[in-house]
Amino acid sequence: MHNGKINEYNDTTCGHDYLEAVKTGKITNDDVIVQLSLDGAQLYRDKESDCWIFVYIIHNLAPDLRYKKKLVIPAGFIPGPEKMKDGDSFLFPILYHISALQNEGLRIWDASMQTHIPRSMPFIFVTADGPAMAMVSGMVGHSGKFGCRLYCGVPGRR
Repeated sequence: MHNGKINEYNDTTCGHDYLEAVKTGKITNDDVIVQLSLDGAQLYRDKESDCWIFVYIIHNLAPDLRYKKKLVIPAGFIPGPEKMKDGDSFLFPILYHISALQNEGLRIWDASMQTHIPRSMPFIFVTADGPAMAMVSGMVGHSGKFGCRLYCGVPGRR
């Protein structure tokens, strides 16, 4: 950043909302910034085996590291083959856990200082594929008449 301007927008930390949260003290250097990501998977090729996978992605890591397999943290798994009826019942424990960490803090041992450092875990955002995002947002999804995620009034075509 030079003269208060960002030369290149190349990461989530360049976003206006993130920078504003840092400026106002809602996000500090000791916070662990997390993203929740949801996606469906078909485990077998010619067999009905849909399942859903939830993972945490830590945005304090550099962009070239945060999506490495060993650094993506499993958060939950919803087995198939039936489509889940109530996605909120699976999301609630995951979001409750993050909420508890935000309220109570996450105590991490700092060996160099010989003390615990309380950390908060703000959510930066939730990502998902189309069907999973419909479950998260509570909207009808891509197969409905009004499938737009942004509450627009444009109906789909048959």
